[in-house]
Formats: sequence, structure tokens, C-alpha cells
Amino acid sequence: MKYRKGSAARPQVPPPPRPEAGARIDLHLHSLHSDGALSPAELVARAREAGVSILSLTDHDSVRGVPEAREACRHEGLTFIPGVELGVGIGDDEVHILGYGLDTKGRPLQNALDQLAGERIDRMEKMLAALGRLGVTITLEDVQAETGGHIVGRLHLASALVRLGHVANHGEAFQRWIGAGRPAYVRRQLLTLREAIDLILEAGGVAVVAHPGLTRRDELIEYLVRLGIRGLEVYHPKHDFVDVSRYLKLCAKFDLFATGGSDFHGVGKLDKPPGSAATPADQYAKLLKYIKI
Repeated sequence: MKYRKGSAARPQVPPPPRPEAGARIDLHLHSLHSDGALSPAELVARAREAGVSILSLTDHDSVRGVPEAREACRHEGLTFIPGVELGVGIGDDEVHILGYGLDTKGRPLQNALDQLAGERIDRMEKMLAALGRLGVTITLEDVQAETGGHIVGRLHLASALVRLGHVANHGEAFQRWIGAGRPAYVRRQLLTLREAIDLILEAGGVAVVAHPGLTRRDELIEYLVRLGIRGLEVYHPKHDFVDVSRYLKLCAKFDLFATGGSDFHGVGKLDKPPGSAATPADQYAKLLKYIKI
């Protein structure tokens, strides 16, 4: 994917206060503006109930929920960091890059995210056509009803298939039709590593590799550091002790900070609650050296 570069002025605001001892910091949360189940305000309330005091909304390819989440955090007395999660194509793999402290109103970022949203619609229409050829009748409107009209993805398609009675659950939808390599699967257009990181940096943010233990592309980390990556998401519900140890060593090797987050979507029994994986306070302080929020 190609996007048009540009520049946007960064508002000059003071950095937030350092977290108090024992503060729970969750820097990976999703709302219904991508593939989460809750509105940004509902998500913030859920996070507060779980004891989270500092959070970032990191919807996939979208910053639409940032204003609502920011206002909800102000109302709840929580510290908010605007974020995003961008999908990147690496051969047959997909790597995710988190961006924090973004100026979400900048035109280059908005233009790129608008383009990605359009490409998601194109992909969804191709998947729906493939399902139609398999005898499964479902419309784009059916899928969009699962999103509130926002970013569409396979999880929304799976939810629509369940609601319409085509499958019993999400797992069956992916296994039979829409999982990678299944009859109705269509690979989506993705940013390159350089495009994703440049977008984040141009928006005044800092780039972090999301859940590296899920993709196991550790050989890319040195290259990513040269492109501008400054952190690794070390603490994640799907990282075990071995993963955490390995990525802490890589953080030390490349002078990166270590973030953490629950990757909460509010969808499915296996979803972990907000705050179930968290960023240590000293690592959060390192992140703040790179951003204004």
C-alpha cells in the first residue's frame, strides 16, 4: 500500500504526571471502532473498574474512538494516551505495530487510515462474494450491523454469520470459511513496515512492536529499530514466561522500552480483562520521553 506523506503541526502540551506507585497501565485496548465490543466510554469504565489508571485506545487502523475515550478518561480521572494498531504485511505473515502519543487530527494519518478503511470494505465485499458462491447469503449491511458502521473485519463477519444462523460460533466461521486458507478467505492490503512506522513518526508518535511472540519474527527487530521502533510489547496475555524473558533481553540489547497491555476486545470467553497484562511504571516513564499527550 502507498500513502501520501505530509506534515502536521504538533500541539505543545505538557507531559502527563508520572504514575503513582502501583498504578496499573494498560496500553493495548480495542473498542467497537475496530473489532472490540464496547464503545470507547464503556471501555474506559470497564478499565477503571479493573483498576487501570493509565490506558491507551489502540483500535486497528482507526483513531475514530480517540475523542470519546479521551473525554471519558477525563471524566473518570484516568490518564489517556491516544494510540492505534497498524497491520503490516511481511511475506505471508502479518505483523502489528502500535503507535502511541499520536496527533490523531493530522491529515497524513487520517488520509492513510481512510484508505485502509476503504480497502477493508473492498476485501469484505470479495469475501461476501466468495461466501455467496458457497451458498451462504450475507450482505455488507449485515456485517456493518456488527460494527456500528465503522471498521469491518473478519471478526465482524464471523459475528454476523453466527447471528444469521449460518454457524454456531466464531470458531466454526473461521474453520469452515473465513480463516486463512479457507474457501472464503481474502488477504487484505497491508502497509509496509516503513509505511506504518513513518505514519506513526510523522504523527508525532512512538512506534512499538505489538505482541511479537505471536508472529515470531524476531529476526526483524534489528531492522525495525533502524526504521524507528522504540519499544516491544513484552507483557501480553498470550506471552508466556519464556516469551517475556526473550523480549526483555531484546529490549536490553537494542535499548528499547517494554510495554504491556491486555489486548482486550470484550469478545469471546478467552478474552482477558483490562489490566490483565500491564506496562511497568518505569517502562511507561521511558515511553513518555518520546511523546506529548
